[in-house]
Amino acid sequence: MNRKYWKKYLVNAAILLVVIGLAIFLAVCCNVNNKDVQSNNDEALLQNESVADGGDNAWEGFLDIQLTQGINTLENEQGVKLFVQGNECYFFLPAYWNRNKTVIIFDDNVFSIKIDGINISKGTNVNFTDGRVYEFAVNSAESEEVYQLKVMQSENLPTIFISTYNQTMDYVNEDKGNSEPGSLICIKNDGSIDCKETFDKIKMHGNTSTHCMKKTYQVDFEKGADLLSMGKSEKWIFQANAYDGSYMRNKLAYEMAQRLDLQYAVNAEYADVYLNNEYAGNYLICEKVTIGQNRIDIDDGKLSEDRTESIINIEVKDQDRYYNYAEGTLEDAGDRAYLIEEQSLIVDSDIYRIGDEDCYFTGDFGRYEIIYPDMASGSEVEYIKQYLQTSAELMRDCNYGANYDKLKEYIDMDSFVARYLVDMITNDIDANDYSTFLYKYPQRMGGKLYAGPVWDYDRAFGNEVRNTYIELNGFSEGLGEMLATNEMFRSQAGVKLANLDMNEFFETTPKLIEKSAKMDKVRWICDKAEQDYPYLTYEDEASYLKYYYDKRYELTNSYINEYDSFCTVGFTDRFNRTKKYYIRRGEVVPEEIFNFMKNQCACETWYREDGLIYYPTRPVFSDIILYAG
Repeated sequence: MNRKYWKKYLVNAAILLVVIGLAIFLAVCCNVNNKDVQSNNDEALLQNESVADGGDNAWEGFLDIQLTQGINTLENEQGVKLFVQGNECYFFLPAYWNRNKTVIIFDDNVFSIKIDGINISKGTNVNFTDGRVYEFAVNSAESEEVYQLKVMQSENLPTIFISTYNQTMDYVNEDKGNSEPGSLICIKNDGSIDCKETFDKIKMHGNTSTHCMKKTYQVDFEKGADLLSMGKSEKWIFQANAYDGSYMRNKLAYEMAQRLDLQYAVNAEYADVYLNNEYAGNYLICEKVTIGQNRIDIDDGKLSEDRTESIINIEVKDQDRYYNYAEGTLEDAGDRAYLIEEQSLIVDSDIYRIGDEDCYFTGDFGRYEIIYPDMASGSEVEYIKQYLQTSAELMRDCNYGANYDKLKEYIDMDSFVARYLVDMITNDIDANDYSTFLYKYPQRMGGKLYAGPVWDYDRAFGNEVRNTYIELNGFSEGLGEMLATNEMFRSQAGVKLANLDMNEFFETTPKLIEKSAKMDKVRWICDKAEQDYPYLTYEDEASYLKYYYDKRYELTNSYINEYDSFCTVGFTDRFNRTKKYYIRRGEVVPEEIFNFMKNQCACETWYREDGLIYYPTRPVFSDIILYAG
């Protein structure tokens, strides 16, 4: 091609590129405008819309089309909004509702509705057959949408309706510190009123769970409320169980603690929860772990003390943080009740688990936040830190009889036995790192340190990659595991374990919550927070929980009653946190366990205590501690 035609070719190509670029620009602008129009249309139809994370990019949300139990016929009438997911929509009905009395209500200036091709007027009595799919057409000024309607109803459970001041949860769900006042009504399965109160605030509760689509909440009442006959309290936790496809792990752990006679074990009851008439799912309504009447009932005579007037400032010293008071001695500090929670600092972000004004202390036994007393003084922090340090040192050497007897003067051994069994059987990944509580009585009331209450087990029982292996602890060694080296401790644990029978739980609980759980799974099908290996059905989730419980119970029972027949291989990471693998004496640790722990600890080699490389090909005849290389 000569130079003349080459120039002409370049000019034409340049013009073509400009034309194509202009066309793309105009198309994008038109598309943006169309999206804006569609967005405005959707906003008119949807409230609290959230974009689903499903593969089909379908949106989900609630339309302001509601079912009620008749218009102005019930003293405490509540509505249930229509939930839309892609080309399907659902009404989720409370257990106490009579399907024959459901009435559909909507703004007929905004919507017109057809069900199976039949026009439906506002206030029409509708009776939806269980299991049937209906064609549900929604017409508005902008468009007509046709959905496949399914009506699901819970069974057996009470229902809690919560209404917030702004009639939306958007602000509350934006940030953990946000809250709103509102009102609550709890209706039993038979339709009678359990509780009807106003509350000061509802807010998100938890740490990692705040990142789930289905949130856990805390509801605070100014004068307290008695929910589901669990005792009057100012603070209640609505546990979402967002990570748990069986919805039973927390409930199972709490009931285990009760049957093991662990004092102040958490009471909890299931309920279907609606937030501003939008179905929020199956929730476990729980007592909050706190010191107070109907909770950890330790009256040290100072529960109502207003300490804010005597605060000088907050100080940080030697990794301890506390408030500086004008007065206070260790003797005064010993006459207080204490509630502390272990808060490990495994990753940098864990520091945010403790608020800017909370008190904590750190030692070679762990890092603890002081929950009570609120705004602890320097003398109080020093007192409880010294007490726990002494207790931990005695636990480390508790296989010596004299130390064990001395230890019983410091701690309530029965509570530590009970929590050891809970931790062993649940195999909770957070045990000894987070949500691990201890409380202490004032010296004039005996002064002993107690283990418990237990809390937060939705990622226990094989529900996370770290605890799927039955013989491998998903949690790091703690105070209770040190105690298990003592023969008297194991003997006491064996007696307790022999009396632990959870068969009734597994026979009744899955049936109790089955329909509610299936509703919840449909409602939150786009939430990707569930466990590592979810089953396709609720029935399989429940079966796996029973299987895992039985296997860990068997392992725990064998270990404490046949102690001399077992060895443990401790895998210690760079943070000096050790997880144990249980093996019969003379057996070989499977290669997959070593490979799994290499991946967990990000190492290539395991070293013995003498610094030599460990080669995992020989049988194990004694306890071993290995260190990540």
